[in-house]
Amino acid sequence: MPLVKSVNSKSETSANNTIAAERSGNSKEKSGVHKKILYIEDDKASRDVITRFLLNKYDIVTKDSADESLQIVNETKFDAILMDINLGNGLNGIEVSQLIKKEPGYQNIPIIAVTAFASDDDKTEFLSKGMTHYISKPFRQNELLDLLNNVFAE
Repeated sequence: MPLVKSVNSKSETSANNTIAAERSGNSKEKSGVHKKILYIEDDKASRDVITRFLLNKYDIVTKDSADESLQIVNETKFDAILMDINLGNGLNGIEVSQLIKKEPGYQNIPIIAVTAFASDDDKTEFLSKGMTHYISKPFRQNELLDLLNNVFAE
């Protein structure tokens, strides 16, 4: 049984965030409201690792498809989006990012490319097509946390 599970609904998100805060001894009343992050990734193992990396630091919601992602951004306001580029079948992460940027309230949202495409040309392409930041897989927890701290400090 995995240590973390993918969150697929607002009620599950709220329950999981409350449980995580209680386990850490940091209720939202004590620590303030966490930034809300949407992670779009088709690979379950990657979703689980990132969720574990960000547990107790951010409220994270994961989705595994373009359709689910586009639906939830209409229902929930996120502070940042972590976006895999290769989402399997259907739209890729670049296309999903461009559609999200057209949604009300999302024109200036930070969208971080989280990808195994690691060349300088790949990075340049992703940044030129709407991503605001980039991190290549594999990375360490502290690298992701540092990037998110920088994103939210801007």
